[in-house]
Amino acid sequence: MFILLHSCALLSAGDEKKARKQGFEDRFFRPSLVEGLHNGAKILLAYFHYCNKGSHPFMINWASPEQRARTELNAEQVEFMRTTTVEIKKRGKVILALVFTRISFLISPWDRVSSCISKDSGR
Repeated sequence: MFILLHSCALLSAGDEKKARKQGFEDRFFRPSLVEGLHNGAKILLAYFHYCNKGSHPFMINWASPEQRARTELNAEQVEFMRTTTVEIKKRGKVILALVFTRISFLISPWDRVSSCISKDSGR
């Protein structure tokens, strides 16, 4: 899902760059297309939050059997989340800096991506 959101950001940035290059007054070269991309991103984020029931998946203690049971993931998925969480905790600030530098012009929808990764980032 995050790859799709990142692709949306890249497409939006390209459209914005083309609008500036062509001298358009609008922010985007194809505003209706970009609006559709952003609406799709909002739907993905809403679904992500619905599935996670308001939890922060990278803040879960994946060693806790009780917390693992609440996620309803299989063993392979739990291991993936555990190793991903370890990497995010090691390199979280670098990851956030890279992601949000590229997509800073879409603050409102991407603020929710940040809240998935860290309780302190975003809102």
